[in-house]
Amino acid sequence: MCTPLEDSSDYSDRFQKIVEHVKAAAESEEPERGEHRRIHRRLSAQLSAELEDSIVLRNSRDQSARLSDVLALQPTRAPGGVGDCAAPKLLMAAFERGLRPAAMAEVWHEAPARRHAHPRRREHGSFHQSCKERCAPIMGFLLCGLDGPAHCGEQ
Repeated sequence: MCTPLEDSSDYSDRFQKIVEHVKAAAESEEPERGEHRRIHRRLSAQLSAELEDSIVLRNSRDQSARLSDVLALQPTRAPGGVGDCAAPKLLMAAFERGLRPAAMAEVWHEAPARRHAHPRRREHGSFHQSCKERCAPIMGFLLCGLDGPAHCGEQ
């Protein structure tokens, strides 16, 4: 399943250090501000790379691949949060149970209290496409085997 390494306390501590540098940069003057920003970017990149390397994706052929390996095949760098969406998690949960999804739809859901307090562009209950930035980079691997070789990069 799409789960980071067990020791999440280490990740939390490291994330807190990143937050401290962001706050320090906002409160500092140059050149300290620039130094805090450089440290923030370096620590963020290291943590993101380790998280991506710890997440394992599994497809319908029961093949597994690290998220970092799948993303390395992409022409551009994907944003953070790849694999955190519901669709990839639901697909992998189905595959683990021996199910072969025939279709999937994404529906916008918002808690009743937020619907009225914070009007949004999206309407509760409306259908939407999967996000191209976070889902598209891994969907080819996840869908591999569901509809022949088309999703697997095979001829």
